[in-house]
Amino acid sequence: CSPARSGERTEVKFHLQQIGNMLEMSVNVWFTFVIPDSLDEARSIGEGAVYSGWYISTLKVAGSVTCLFAWFIYKAYPQVFEHHVRSPLLFFSSTPVVGCGIILYVQAFSTPGGSAALLLFGRCIIGICAGQAFATEKLCARLCTPDELMAFSMERVGMGTLGLGIGPLLNAGARELFTKISGSSDGAFIRQAGAASCTMYAAVTFSLISVKLRRFVVDLGSVLQKADKMQSSQGSFREATAESYIVVCSCICYVTSRAFVVAGLEAATSMILEEEYAWPLPKIGLAVGATLLSADPWRHLLARWRPALS
Repeated sequence: CSPARSGERTEVKFHLQQIGNMLEMSVNVWFTFVIPDSLDEARSIGEGAVYSGWYISTLKVAGSVTCLFAWFIYKAYPQVFEHHVRSPLLFFSSTPVVGCGIILYVQAFSTPGGSAALLLFGRCIIGICAGQAFATEKLCARLCTPDELMAFSMERVGMGTLGLGIGPLLNAGARELFTKISGSSDGAFIRQAGAASCTMYAAVTFSLISVKLRRFVVDLGSVLQKADKMQSSQGSFREATAESYIVVCSCICYVTSRAFVVAGLEAATSMILEEEYAWPLPKIGLAVGATLLSADPWRHLLARWRPALS
Protein backbone atom coordinates (compact mmCIF):
# COMPACT_ATOMS: atom_id res chain seq x y z
CA CYS A 1 0.00 0.00 0.00
CA SER A 2 1.04 3.60 -0.49
CA PRO A 3 3.31 4.92 2.32
CA ALA A 4 1.39 8.23 2.37
CA ARG A 5 -1.77 6.47 3.45
CA SER A 6 -0.12 3.76 5.54
CA GLY A 7 -1.69 4.95 8.81
CA GLU A 8 -5.40 4.22 8.76
CA ARG A 9 -5.22 1.81 5.81
CA THR A 10 -2.62 -0.34 7.54
CA GLU A 11 -4.73 -0.43 10.70
CA VAL A 12 -7.88 -1.47 8.82
CA LYS A 13 -5.96 -4.03 6.81
CA PHE A 14 -4.39 -5.43 9.98
CA HIS A 15 -7.79 -5.88 11.65
CA LEU A 16 -9.30 -7.50 8.57
CA GLN A 17 -6.43 -9.94 8.28
CA GLN A 18 -6.66 -10.76 11.98
CA ILE A 19 -10.37 -11.50 11.63
CA GLY A 20 -9.77 -13.65 8.56
CA ASN A 21 -6.96 -15.59 10.21
CA MET A 22 -8.89 -16.06 13.45
CA LEU A 23 -11.97 -17.43 11.70
CA GLU A 24 -9.93 -19.57 9.28
CA MET A 25 -8.14 -21.26 12.17
CA SER A 26 -11.34 -21.60 14.21
CA VAL A 27 -13.43 -23.22 11.46
CA ASN A 28 -10.68 -25.80 10.93
CA VAL A 29 -10.47 -26.44 14.67
CA TRP A 30 -14.19 -27.21 14.66
CA PHE A 31 -13.72 -29.35 11.55
CA THR A 32 -11.16 -31.71 13.09
CA PHE A 33 -12.16 -31.50 16.77
CA VAL A 34 -14.72 -34.28 16.30
CA ILE A 35 -12.40 -36.71 14.48
CA PRO A 36 -11.21 -38.86 17.43
CA ASP A 37 -14.68 -39.60 18.81
CA SER A 38 -16.83 -39.28 15.68
CA LEU A 39 -17.38 -43.06 15.58
CA ASP A 40 -18.43 -43.15 19.24
CA GLU A 41 -20.70 -40.18 18.56
CA ALA A 42 -22.33 -42.05 15.68
CA ARG A 43 -22.78 -45.24 17.70
CA SER A 44 -24.32 -43.35 20.61
CA ILE A 45 -27.26 -42.43 18.36
CA GLY A 46 -27.53 -45.79 16.62
CA GLU A 47 -25.51 -44.90 13.51
CA GLY A 48 -22.31 -46.35 12.07
CA ALA A 49 -19.04 -45.54 10.35
CA VAL A 50 -20.67 -43.98 7.28
CA TYR A 51 -22.49 -41.47 9.45
CA SER A 52 -19.27 -40.61 11.29
CA GLY A 53 -17.69 -39.66 7.95
CA TRP A 54 -20.68 -37.49 7.12
CA TYR A 55 -20.49 -35.95 10.59
CA ILE A 56 -16.92 -34.81 9.94
CA SER A 57 -17.27 -33.69 6.32
CA THR A 58 -20.62 -31.87 6.51
CA LEU A 59 -18.94 -28.79 7.95
CA LYS A 60 -16.66 -28.36 4.93
CA VAL A 61 -19.46 -29.09 2.48
CA ALA A 62 -21.55 -26.31 4.03
CA GLY A 63 -18.53 -24.01 3.84
CA SER A 64 -18.07 -24.73 0.14
CA VAL A 65 -21.74 -24.04 -0.60
CA THR A 66 -21.56 -20.79 1.39
CA CYS A 67 -18.51 -19.60 -0.58
CA LEU A 68 -20.27 -20.41 -3.84
CA PHE A 69 -23.35 -18.48 -2.73
CA ALA A 70 -21.17 -15.55 -1.64
CA TRP A 71 -19.47 -15.55 -5.04
CA PHE A 72 -22.83 -15.35 -6.83
CA ILE A 73 -23.85 -12.44 -4.60
CA TYR A 74 -20.54 -10.71 -5.30
CA LYS A 75 -20.99 -11.10 -9.06
CA ALA A 76 -24.50 -9.67 -8.89
CA TYR A 77 -23.53 -6.83 -6.48
CA PRO A 78 -19.74 -6.29 -6.84
CA GLN A 79 -19.37 -3.89 -3.90
CA VAL A 80 -21.77 -5.57 -1.48
CA PHE A 81 -19.01 -6.58 0.95
CA GLU A 82 -17.60 -3.05 0.95
CA HIS A 83 -20.89 -1.25 1.55
CA HIS A 84 -22.00 -3.73 4.21
CA VAL A 85 -18.85 -4.78 6.01
CA ARG A 86 -19.97 -5.26 9.58
CA SER A 87 -23.12 -7.33 8.96
CA PRO A 88 -21.57 -10.14 6.82
CA LEU A 89 -18.55 -10.57 9.10
CA LEU A 90 -20.73 -10.59 12.22
CA PHE A 91 -23.04 -13.11 10.56
CA PHE A 92 -20.21 -15.44 9.56
CA SER A 93 -18.60 -15.24 13.01
CA SER A 94 -21.92 -15.88 14.81
CA THR A 95 -22.88 -19.08 12.99
CA PRO A 96 -20.43 -21.28 15.00
CA VAL A 97 -22.10 -20.10 18.22
CA VAL A 98 -25.47 -21.24 16.89
CA GLY A 99 -24.12 -24.49 15.43
CA CYS A 100 -22.18 -25.45 18.54
CA GLY A 101 -25.22 -24.55 20.65
CA ILE A 102 -27.37 -26.92 18.58
CA ILE A 103 -24.84 -29.72 19.07
CA LEU A 104 -24.69 -29.00 22.80
CA TYR A 105 -28.49 -29.15 22.97
CA VAL A 106 -28.47 -32.50 21.16
CA GLN A 107 -25.82 -33.86 23.50
CA ALA A 108 -27.69 -32.75 26.61
CA PHE A 109 -31.39 -33.06 25.84
CA SER A 110 -32.25 -34.65 22.50
CA THR A 111 -33.44 -38.23 22.13
CA PRO A 112 -31.39 -40.61 19.95
CA GLY A 113 -34.08 -40.81 17.27
CA GLY A 114 -33.90 -37.11 16.46
CA SER A 115 -30.21 -36.58 17.13
CA ALA A 116 -28.69 -37.65 13.81
CA ALA A 117 -30.27 -34.95 11.67
CA LEU A 118 -29.81 -32.24 14.31
CA LEU A 119 -26.12 -33.02 14.71
CA LEU A 120 -25.55 -32.74 10.97
CA PHE A 121 -27.59 -29.53 10.90
CA GLY A 122 -25.43 -28.06 13.67
CA ARG A 123 -22.28 -28.95 11.75
CA CYS A 124 -23.73 -27.29 8.64
CA ILE A 125 -24.43 -24.09 10.57
CA ILE A 126 -20.83 -24.04 11.84
CA GLY A 127 -19.56 -24.55 8.28
CA ILE A 128 -21.27 -21.36 7.08
CA CYS A 129 -18.47 -19.52 8.90
CA ALA A 130 -16.13 -20.48 6.05
CA GLY A 131 -17.79 -17.84 3.90
CA GLN A 132 -15.82 -15.21 5.80
CA ALA A 133 -12.75 -16.10 3.72
CA PHE A 134 -14.41 -14.78 0.58
CA ALA A 135 -15.55 -11.54 2.25
CA THR A 136 -12.24 -10.73 3.96
CA GLU A 137 -10.19 -11.50 0.88
CA LYS A 138 -12.35 -9.28 -1.32
CA LEU A 139 -12.02 -6.43 1.17
CA CYS A 140 -8.27 -6.90 1.50
CA ALA A 141 -8.01 -6.87 -2.30
CA ARG A 142 -9.07 -3.21 -2.20
CA LEU A 143 -6.44 -2.32 0.41
CA CYS A 144 -3.42 -4.41 -0.57
CA THR A 145 -1.06 -4.73 -3.45
CA PRO A 146 -1.13 -8.10 -5.27
CA ASP A 147 1.98 -9.22 -3.37
CA GLU A 148 0.45 -8.26 -0.03
CA LEU A 149 -2.76 -10.09 -0.92
CA MET A 150 -0.79 -13.19 -1.85
CA ALA A 151 1.08 -13.00 1.46
CA PHE A 152 -2.22 -12.70 3.34
CA SER A 153 -3.67 -15.69 1.47
CA MET A 154 -0.62 -17.79 2.36
CA GLU A 155 -0.86 -16.65 5.97
CA ARG A 156 -4.54 -17.60 6.07
CA VAL A 157 -3.74 -21.05 4.64
CA GLY A 158 -1.11 -21.46 7.35
CA MET A 159 -3.61 -20.56 10.07
CA GLY A 160 -6.06 -23.04 8.57
CA THR A 161 -3.42 -25.77 8.66
CA LEU A 162 -2.67 -24.89 12.27
CA GLY A 163 -6.37 -25.21 13.10
CA LEU A 164 -6.55 -28.64 11.45
CA GLY A 165 -3.85 -29.92 13.79
CA ILE A 166 -5.07 -28.13 16.91
CA GLY A 167 -8.59 -29.59 16.68
CA PRO A 168 -7.75 -33.25 17.53
CA LEU A 169 -5.19 -32.12 20.11
CA LEU A 170 -7.84 -30.03 21.88
CA ASN A 171 -10.18 -33.02 21.78
CA ALA A 172 -7.53 -35.23 23.37
CA GLY A 173 -6.72 -32.64 26.05
CA ALA A 174 -10.37 -31.95 26.81
CA ARG A 175 -11.16 -35.66 27.09
CA GLU A 176 -8.30 -36.19 29.54
CA LEU A 177 -9.31 -33.13 31.58
CA PHE A 178 -13.01 -33.99 31.77
CA THR A 179 -12.23 -37.62 32.59
CA LYS A 180 -10.15 -36.50 35.57
CA ILE A 181 -12.78 -33.95 36.65
CA SER A 182 -15.65 -36.44 36.52
CA GLY A 183 -13.63 -39.34 37.87
CA SER A 184 -14.99 -41.63 35.15
CA SER A 185 -14.79 -42.18 31.43
CA ASP A 186 -18.52 -41.77 30.80
CA GLY A 187 -18.75 -41.02 27.08
CA ALA A 188 -21.98 -39.01 27.27
CA PHE A 189 -20.65 -36.58 29.88
CA ILE A 190 -17.36 -36.10 28.03
CA ARG A 191 -19.16 -35.40 24.74
CA GLN A 192 -21.42 -32.87 26.49
CA ALA A 193 -18.43 -31.18 28.10
CA GLY A 194 -16.63 -31.07 24.74
CA ALA A 195 -19.66 -29.52 23.05
CA ALA A 196 -19.91 -26.96 25.84
CA SER A 197 -16.23 -26.09 25.41
CA CYS A 198 -16.70 -25.60 21.65
CA THR A 199 -19.70 -23.36 22.29
CA MET A 200 -17.72 -21.23 24.74
CA TYR A 201 -14.81 -21.00 22.29
CA ALA A 202 -17.20 -19.90 19.52
CA ALA A 203 -18.76 -17.28 21.81
CA VAL A 204 -15.35 -15.87 22.78
CA THR A 205 -14.29 -15.72 19.11
CA PHE A 206 -17.50 -13.91 18.19
CA SER A 207 -16.98 -11.42 21.03
CA LEU A 208 -13.40 -10.65 19.98
CA ILE A 209 -14.43 -10.12 16.37
CA SER A 210 -17.33 -7.88 17.42
CA VAL A 211 -14.92 -5.68 19.37
CA LYS A 212 -12.53 -5.48 16.42
CA LEU A 213 -15.32 -4.57 14.00
CA ARG A 214 -16.58 -1.86 16.33
CA ARG A 215 -13.13 -0.28 16.37
CA PHE A 216 -12.44 0.03 12.66
CA VAL A 217 -15.57 -0.44 10.58
CA VAL A 218 -16.68 3.21 10.83
CA ASP A 219 -13.52 4.31 9.01
CA LEU A 220 -13.56 1.57 6.41
CA GLY A 221 -15.69 3.47 3.89
CA SER A 222 -13.30 6.40 3.67
CA VAL A 223 -10.31 4.07 3.51
CA LEU A 224 -11.86 2.13 0.63
CA GLN A 225 -12.56 5.36 -1.24
CA LYS A 226 -8.89 6.28 -0.93
CA ALA A 227 -8.01 2.85 -2.29
CA ASP A 228 -9.90 3.41 -5.56
CA LYS A 229 -6.71 4.36 -7.35
CA MET A 230 -5.07 1.13 -6.26
CA GLN A 231 -8.10 -0.89 -7.35
CA SER A 232 -8.00 0.65 -10.80
CA SER A 233 -4.36 -0.40 -11.13
CA GLN A 234 -5.33 -3.95 -10.18
CA GLY A 235 -8.23 -4.03 -12.63
CA SER A 236 -11.88 -3.18 -12.36
CA PHE A 237 -14.70 -5.58 -11.63
CA ARG A 238 -15.29 -7.95 -14.50
CA GLU A 239 -18.61 -9.32 -15.53
CA ALA A 240 -19.18 -12.97 -14.88
CA THR A 241 -18.80 -15.13 -17.95
CA ALA A 242 -19.84 -18.71 -18.60
CA GLU A 243 -16.21 -19.76 -18.23
CA SER A 244 -15.89 -18.10 -14.82
CA TYR A 245 -19.02 -19.86 -13.58
CA ILE A 246 -17.64 -23.19 -14.77
CA VAL A 247 -14.26 -22.59 -13.12
CA VAL A 248 -15.73 -21.51 -9.78
CA CYS A 249 -18.27 -24.35 -9.69
CA SER A 250 -15.51 -26.83 -10.57
CA CYS A 251 -13.35 -25.51 -7.74
CA ILE A 252 -16.28 -25.80 -5.32
CA CYS A 253 -16.89 -29.38 -6.46
CA TYR A 254 -13.21 -30.15 -5.92
CA VAL A 255 -13.21 -28.67 -2.41
CA THR A 256 -16.39 -30.55 -1.52
CA SER A 257 -15.13 -33.90 -2.81
CA ARG A 258 -11.81 -33.28 -1.07
CA ALA A 259 -13.68 -32.76 2.21
CA PHE A 260 -15.38 -36.14 1.81
CA VAL A 261 -12.11 -37.90 0.97
CA VAL A 262 -10.21 -36.31 3.87
CA ALA A 263 -13.07 -36.97 6.29
CA GLY A 264 -13.29 -40.58 5.12
CA LEU A 265 -9.58 -41.13 5.62
CA GLU A 266 -9.64 -39.48 9.04
CA ALA A 267 -12.69 -41.42 10.19
CA ALA A 268 -11.28 -44.71 8.87
CA THR A 269 -7.90 -44.09 10.50
CA SER A 270 -9.51 -43.27 13.85
CA MET A 271 -11.76 -46.34 13.59
CA ILE A 272 -8.83 -48.66 12.80
CA LEU A 273 -6.76 -47.27 15.66
CA GLU A 274 -9.68 -47.68 18.05
CA GLU A 275 -11.01 -51.06 16.87
CA GLU A 276 -7.93 -52.94 15.66
CA TYR A 277 -5.23 -51.51 17.94
CA ALA A 278 -7.40 -50.61 20.97
CA TRP A 279 -5.99 -47.09 21.19
CA PRO A 280 -7.73 -44.83 23.71
CA LEU A 281 -9.47 -41.81 22.19
CA PRO A 282 -7.06 -39.21 23.69
CA LYS A 283 -4.14 -41.06 22.09
CA ILE A 284 -5.97 -41.09 18.74
CA GLY A 285 -6.57 -37.35 19.00
CA LEU A 286 -2.91 -36.76 19.81
CA ALA A 287 -1.73 -38.89 16.87
CA VAL A 288 -4.12 -37.35 14.33
CA GLY A 289 -3.45 -33.80 15.52
CA ALA A 290 0.32 -34.24 15.45
CA THR A 291 0.14 -35.71 11.95
CA LEU A 292 -1.91 -32.79 10.64
CA LEU A 293 0.35 -30.25 12.37
CA SER A 294 3.42 -31.83 10.79
CA ALA A 295 2.31 -30.41 7.41
CA ASP A 296 2.76 -26.80 8.54
CA PRO A 297 6.60 -26.78 8.87
CA TRP A 298 6.88 -28.28 5.37
CA ARG A 299 4.72 -25.49 4.01
CA HIS A 300 7.10 -22.88 5.47
CA LEU A 301 10.14 -24.72 4.12
CA LEU A 302 8.65 -24.97 0.65
CA ALA A 303 7.73 -21.28 0.70
CA ARG A 304 11.31 -20.42 1.65
CA TRP A 305 12.86 -22.72 -0.95
CA ARG A 306 10.43 -21.81 -3.75
CA PRO A 307 12.74 -19.23 -5.38
CA ALA A 308 15.55 -21.77 -5.53
CA LEU A 309 13.29 -24.49 -6.89
CA SER A 310 11.67 -22.40 -9.61
